[in-house]
Amino acid sequence: MSRKNLYLIREQLDDTLERFDPVFELEPPSKGWIRTIRGALGMSGRQLAERLGLSKQSVARMERDELTGALSLKTLRRLAESLDCELVYGIVPRTSLDNVVYDRARTIVAGRLDHTNETIETDGEVVDPAGHEEIIWGMIDDLVSRMPADFWDGEQ
Repeated sequence: MSRKNLYLIREQLDDTLERFDPVFELEPPSKGWIRTIRGALGMSGRQLAERLGLSKQSVARMERDELTGALSLKTLRRLAESLDCELVYGIVPRTSLDNVVYDRARTIVAGRLDHTNETIETDGEVVDPAGHEEIIWGMIDDLVSRMPADFWDGEQ
C-alpha cells in the first residue's frame, strides 16, 4: 500500500471516528449497562434469564462480569439483543490517527538526535536542537512520508 494511500485512509478514518468524540464523556452506569437497562425496562433478572434460556444466577454472574471487564463481546451482544438493544463496539484513538503517526515519528527523531548529541559530546561538541527546528520537522515529515517497515518496532 502506498504511503499516500495510508495518509488518505488515516484522514478518512479520522473523519469517521470524530463522530465518537461525545462517547469520551459518557460514563458507564455504576451498576453496569445490563443491569441498568434491564432495571429501566422493569425486567427482573429471572425474566432476562428466561429470555436467554439461562439461570438467574448466570445472568447475575454476567452482570458482575460486565463490571470487571470479563464479559466477552459475544455474550454482551447476546445480552443486548435480549434487551432489544444494540451493542456498540469500537476502538477510538484518543487523538487523530495522523497525530499518533507524527508523535511516533517525533519520538524516533528525538531518539536519533539524542544518540547524535551523545556522539558529538564525546568529541567535545554539542549540537543545540533548539536552533534546528526546521531541520527536525523536515526529518519528521520525511519519516512519515516514508513510513519504513520498522516504524512501529521497539521504542527507538
